[in-house]
Amino acid sequence: MPTKVPVISFDRTKTRLEWDDMRREYHTLVNSIPPSAFRHPTLVTRWTIAEILAHIVQTIELMPRGIKSIRRGKNFMNLPVGILGPINFILIKTQAQNITPQALLSRYDQAFTHAMQVWDGIQDDEWSLGACLFGEGYKTLLDYYLHGLSHFKEHATQIRKSLP
Repeated sequence: MPTKVPVISFDRTKTRLEWDDMRREYHTLVNSIPPSAFRHPTLVTRWTIAEILAHIVQTIELMPRGIKSIRRGKNFMNLPVGILGPINFILIKTQAQNITPQALLSRYDQAFTHAMQVWDGIQDDEWSLGACLFGEGYKTLLDYYLHGLSHFKEHATQIRKSLP
């Protein structure tokens, strides 16, 4: 079992509120996309707007399993990026093929609720536990938690820039 060390400089309440804000922002973003633009390609990725939205949902759906792995000191989906990237690209394209905005919102809310239940159960001495994730190197639970917020912001910006 990995060694637990308390994380001192982390405002858990403030960051948790940022997650709630992110949930509202996701809903606002999805609802702001005109139906004609939903399958529109983005300007800075190889994905469509719908595919990026599905990717955001997938990220949150995977979090409980990622957290469980990190808590055990086990790597999670730690394939090389050159392998994992193309697999994820195909998986997202397939998932988003017939998805509707309403289905995305439903999946997002379900995934968000489950992920937040797991995140809210993290003990103060667990935030420094870590493992290698997604071929991107070693991340602590705190890194993973904060990355979820920045990951959403990155993709939300890509979508907004791509809207007609």
